[in-house]
This record gives sequence, C-alpha cells and structure tokens, in this order.
Amino acid sequence: MKIKLPKAGRHLPVESHATANLVPFYFYPWLLDLNSLYAIADSSVIQGREKEIERIFNCFLRTKKKNAVLLGEHGVGKTAILQKMISKVIKGECPKQLKTYHFLYLDVQNFLANIEKKKVENKLKDIVDFVLGYSNLVIVIDQVHLVQADYTLSYYFSLLVKASHVSILGITTEEDFHDFFEYDLKTKARIEIIPVREPKSKKIYPMIKKVIEELEKEHGITIREELVKYIISVSGAFSTELCNPELTVDIVEKSMIYAKRRRQKEVTKQCINQNFNFDYELYNEMNEEDKIITAYHEAGHFIVNHLSQNIRNLKTTAITIIPSDDFLGVTTFEFEPEKQVSCNIDYYVDNIAVDLAGRVAEEIYHANGYTSGATSDLNSATNTARAIITEFGMIKDCGENMAYLANYDFADFSLLSNENKVQINQATKELIDEAYARAETILKENRPLLDSVAKELLENEVLDEKDLNRICREYEESKIK
Repeated sequence: MKIKLPKAGRHLPVESHATANLVPFYFYPWLLDLNSLYAIADSSVIQGREKEIERIFNCFLRTKKKNAVLLGEHGVGKTAILQKMISKVIKGECPKQLKTYHFLYLDVQNFLANIEKKKVENKLKDIVDFVLGYSNLVIVIDQVHLVQADYTLSYYFSLLVKASHVSILGITTEEDFHDFFEYDLKTKARIEIIPVREPKSKKIYPMIKKVIEELEKEHGITIREELVKYIISVSGAFSTELCNPELTVDIVEKSMIYAKRRRQKEVTKQCINQNFNFDYELYNEMNEEDKIITAYHEAGHFIVNHLSQNIRNLKTTAITIIPSDDFLGVTTFEFEPEKQVSCNIDYYVDNIAVDLAGRVAEEIYHANGYTSGATSDLNSATNTARAIITEFGMIKDCGENMAYLANYDFADFSLLSNENKVQINQATKELIDEAYARAETILKENRPLLDSVAKELLENEVLDEKDLNRICREYEESKIK
C-alpha cells in the first residue's frame, strides 16, 4: 500500500493525542508513537527538571535549527525528562504552538541490526519522506550517536536535521556525542546541546518521592525517608555506571526485594547495605588494628575538609571503613561549585591537606607505615601541587603567570630544562609540606573529634552526612561546656 505524502508544512491530523490517527506509521518499521505510549502517564510522578523541559520547548519554537540533544551520564534522568515533557504536551501544559505535536521514536538500533538486508535503505527513505511531509512531528532517537555508525543512516539523519520544519530530540552521553560527531561539524552546528546534570543530593528525594511511593505499593514494602536519604549519601561512595537519581531508585527497589524475600515489611539499613559494593568477606578478615587504622584514615579526610578555612564547595556525604573495589575505606564528597567560584592558592593547598589528612591521622594514631589508600591519596596530592605550578601559574619565581604544560602534550616536557624540573620538584615539595602541616595542625587541635568519628565508624561501619553533622555538633557543644 502506498501513502501519498503531503507537502511539507502540513500537520498530522489529530482528534486527540490519545486517539491519534497513526495508521500510516504501521507501514514503516522502527517507528513508535510515543504520544500513545505516554497518553496515560502521570507527569507529576517525575518532579523537577523544569529548566531542561523549558529549553526543549524553546528549541522547538524556533523557525530553524529545531533540534536538541539531551546529554548526560547514565541514570541522571534523560528518559524521565522526555516522558514528562511529552506528557505535558499531551495535557496542553506547553506553549500553544506545540499542543498538536507528535513524538515518534526512531529505533536506530533495530535499523543497524538489519542493515545487511537490501530493503532496509528503501524503507528508511520512506520513513524520512513521510516525516518530511509534516511539520508537527518530533523524531526521538535514543543513543543518537549511533546515527553516525552507518553512512546511509548518517545521510538521512543529516537531511532531517537540515529540514527547518522538522524537530529531532536525541538522547546520549556527552562522551559518545562528541566522539561520534567530532568531524560532522555542520550537523553538530544544527543541534542545541541541553546538558542534564546529576542533581544535588538535597534535591534527589523530592524528585523521586512519588516514584518510591509507587514502588512501596507494588512491592508491599515501606522505606523511611531517612533511609532513602542514607542511600543518597552513601551511594556516591561506590563506583557504578549509574548516576542519581536512578541510582537511588535502583538501590531502593533492590532493598525492598531483599526485605520482601526475608518476610520483612520495612526496609532496614542492613537491607540497603547488601546492595552496595561492600566487600564484607574482606572486612571480616581484617584484624582489629587494620579496622582502627582505616577508621582514623577516613575520619582524617572528613575532619580536615570540614574544618578547612578555605574550602566551601566540597561537602562530605559519607564515609565507610568497609572495603570496596580497591579501597579499604571510602570518603565521598559532593562538589558544590556555586558556593565558591573563585579559588586562590590557599584553596588548593587546603585540598592537598584533605588528601594528606588520612596519612596524618594514621600517624597521630601511631600506626606503623601507611595503608594503600594513603598511598593513592599522596598521588592525588602531588598531582594537585604540580597543577598549581605547571598549569595555574600561582608560584612566584616558578612559572608565575605562565603554564609549563599549556598543551598537555608530551612535547611540553621536552621544552623543560633540568633547571625547570628542579624548580618544579622543589616547589611541589614545599606545597606538600605546607599542606601536610595544615592537616596536622587541624587534626591535633581537634583530636577529640578525630577520636569520636573514628570510634563511631568502628561501631557503625558507615556514617552518612546526618551522622557526621551530629558528631560535629556534639563536639562543638562539648567545647562550650
């Protein structure tokens, strides 16, 4: 059956978004009508992300270059933004010019899987001709970077991007987008990049509250708000391919299943911890002295960061002494750039002090030698010190107001004289010594706090932001008394 293609600019006939006359789409493979899929979706379940949705709407309202790509790591909520945005359009909660818009999902992966078939290219051409015939269609492409994986697909994608009356909404990661579109600058220039960042920890719970309520109904298991916030704090301490908020939702559901299988009606902290990358087997084999050293090490990182005079944009969210991956213990931080935009040399020296604080705390405890974690901290501290000298030009008489490694290229090293290298090494040592002294002063002056944090770590194994704030508050109150 052949379909007569209308002229460009015509709107797809619609009675309502829920009962759209989408019969023609069934003659084209790899197309899915998202309006029908999300017609009954509750957009209120997904909280936040209004800024990103407004940017998408503004992009669609342009006369040309009406294409956008949501760029973000796995789990930040790109698909959730798409679902909420389509739901808002269906309900008319959008600019009036967009109320008749249709969203079609183009299954690029399916196309690539069948690319060896002779009829595939002709069918793709039919799809493109059909899409070009209307001006109220939005083509949604997940993993949009894959359009560059095949010449035919790339060619037809470029046709759609160039069409002033067609909108494309892509979804992918920042790394994949730039890797695949690196040399296709003309196509890249016609796409508006909309970054989707991982939300701050304090915003995550309101975003996923209704999602968790749905999970509670589905599994018949409840979870307290404080435990969800515990997951949010601790989840950042462990390497994973997922980011928040999906990471927290994922752990919440896994914890519910763990509780359900043990005939519990409520999620406990034990249920939650089973879903982190905790190496309990190694932890149980550690002797008491190793656990104490690890506790002081992680407590040192937290306290120096917490009491630093020059760091305001780095917040400790959780610390643990349970081994994970290649670390005996973990301290996780949340970067808050809005709290400190301009950073001077004291800021960077204090950051080095935070790195060295684990080693200092171990020495204060009178441990013999250093843990492997302390060694990796030293590497981080050294890299920061060298950056102060070679990249930031902050050291007088040693590359002041210049960058030794301007191109981050091996050729830069060949330009350094032996005298330069000696200067850089000497300046690095001086920065390390200064930072070490700062960490040592803070921890010795606040030894009771160091002991308290280490003691609670040994008792509870994991301390989240709430626990850490309580310990610090109790310490300050004891000083007043």
